[in-house]
Amino acid sequence: MGYRLYVGRTVEIIYMDRMRKCSKRKLTVHRIKGNLLFGYDHEKRAFRTFRVDQILALFPVSA
Repeated sequence: MGYRLYVGRTVEIIYMDRMRKCSKRKLTVHRIKGNLLFGYDHEKRAFRTFRVDQILALFPVSA
């Protein structure tokens, strides 16, 4: 998937962490580097790093 398309945009993702726990996150994508997505997690109010191979679904949030 072309995650670079979403840099600067707010999205919702379904993410599976390394413990295989799934969560829904709303974040603003800041950059993509290799297999990592760096973004601001709106619920946690903090910057987070996500492995793109562990993103199960991604949905753009309309303005």
